[in-house]
Amino acid sequence: MEKVVYLLALMHYRVVLPLEVVQPDFLSAQEGDTAVLPCSVSPGNMTTECMIPQWFFGLRTNRTANVYPENTLSSHDYKGRVFLHPPDNNVTLSLAIQRLTVGDHHTFYCALSCLLNHNYYRLTGNGTLLFVHGPLQVSRSSCSGENVTLSCQAEVARSSEARLVWKTAGTARSSGQSVTMKRRGTVVIQTQLRVSSLQDRETYTCVLMYGTHRHIAQETVTIGPVKLPMLLYTASLLISFVTLLSVTAVLQLRKRRCRVCCLLPERS
Repeated sequence: MEKVVYLLALMHYRVVLPLEVVQPDFLSAQEGDTAVLPCSVSPGNMTTECMIPQWFFGLRTNRTANVYPENTLSSHDYKGRVFLHPPDNNVTLSLAIQRLTVGDHHTFYCALSCLLNHNYYRLTGNGTLLFVHGPLQVSRSSCSGENVTLSCQAEVARSSEARLVWKTAGTARSSGQSVTMKRRGTVVIQTQLRVSSLQDRETYTCVLMYGTHRHIAQETVTIGPVKLPMLLYTASLLISFVTLLSVTAVLQLRKRRCRVCCLLPERS
C-alpha cells in the first residue's frame, strides 16, 4: 500500500521553477523583411547569472536545427542572418532573422541556460510559429462581355492553414482556391472571383488569412462601369477629325470647279 501511495505521489509531483521563458505563439512577416521573435524571462526582476540564450526550430523536446548561436551544429540556412535584438543589449533574448524567405516557416523555440541562487536551470519557451509569405498579388482580366475575373495569389510554405478570401463591404465572397507547387516545397495559393463589369463602382479586397481568425495581409482592387478606353476614344476623335477634313476638302474642290466653269467663255 505504501508503494502505491508513493508512486501516485510521484505522478502528481511537479517541479515549480522560479523562472519561465515567455514568447508569443505566432508571428507573421513578408519575405525579404526582418522578423524579430520576442523572448523574455518572467518574472523580469529575478537576478540571474551566466545567462546563455539559444534558439532552435523543430520540436520542443527535440532540437531539429540550431539557429543561434552560430556554431558547427547550426543550420546553414541561417548563418549570417540571425542576431540577438537589440544587438547592444547584453541581457536580450529576442532573435532577429534577416532576409526572410518563405522557407523560414518554422516554430522557433527560445531556450535559456542560467544560474539562479547557485542553482542551474535549463528553460525553454513554448515556441513561436513564424509564418512567412510572399507578396500578395492582385490582378484583373481584360473585360470580356459583362464580366471581369479578379485573381489573387501569394507564395507560402504550406497551404493547410493559409487561405485567400475575397471580401466586399466587409462581407466574404465565396471563391475556390487552387494550389501550385513551387521551388523547395513551397506552394502558390490562388483564388479567382468573377464579377459584373456593369455594376456600380465597387471595391474588392483580397485577404490572406492564417487559420480562421488571423488576418495577415490584404490588397484591394476597384471595379466600375465599363468605359471606353482612352486610346479607343482618342482614335475615334481622330477619325472624326480626318473625316471632317476630307468632307471640307471635297466641298472646297467642288466650289473651285464651279467658279472655273463660270469664268470660261461660251463656245459659239
